[in-house]
Amino acid sequence: MPFITRAPSRSTIRLWILKFGLHKLMKPKEKLNDWVVIFDHTIQMGKLKILIVLGISLSRLPFNRSLTLADMQVLTLLPMKSSTGPKIEEVLINLKSDLGTIREVVADEGPDIKSGINLFRKNNPECDYISDIVHKLAHFLKAELKNDKAWEELLKRSSETRTRLLQTDCAHFVPPQHRDKARYLNLEKFIKWACRILKAWAGNEISIEDREVIFKEFAWVFGLVDDIKHFHQLWQVTSTQP
Repeated sequence: MPFITRAPSRSTIRLWILKFGLHKLMKPKEKLNDWVVIFDHTIQMGKLKILIVLGISLSRLPFNRSLTLADMQVLTLLPMKSSTGPKIEEVLINLKSDLGTIREVVADEGPDIKSGINLFRKNNPECDYISDIVHKLAHFLKAELKNDKAWEELLKRSSETRTRLLQTDCAHFVPPQHRDKARYLNLEKFIKWACRILKAWAGNEISIEDREVIFKEFAWVFGLVDDIKHFHQLWQVTSTQP
């Protein structure tokens, strides 16, 4: 069997991938009367964020499983310094000219995207706006937890403990990093962390030294046991898949 003596460099392979991606993005789109498009922004880096639009025909939706990236087409990648309703409307108008009929737009409820979709729908009443389920559930959690003192206590004390222990020998116990943005999309990691602390204390698998650390640094978690159980139930309800 002959040995491989030549192979493309990683930069060559990367260039091939970029060219293939550009081809997929720029090639003419199929004109249909039942397009569904999904809007979202990337997290902003520097002065730019990227508007990403994916699309699929309603007739091609899989009904026995969740959507995957392989099901979708990338319709637009648009760098934006600022995003406003009129700019989002313009993107939808341009997409309609390329695609045919847009029957549904799926997006979060960010004010710029929501405003742009509503502007587009005034002249395109056949188009429905569907809020994506993840952000919809996050709004539900926000309504449940925004005035919950125990939840605020969990976030406050975990943030203080993380700062105090992050660069110590106890760093393996630190709570997750607190994020002001999309905090209700990150309920799961805080609940799982608190449950691990309680489970470690209740079990016999940790050392005496680690048990002392838990008692010293995380005694406050024990005072929130009932609340943590309640938060865990909320997380289970919002994360259950059909």
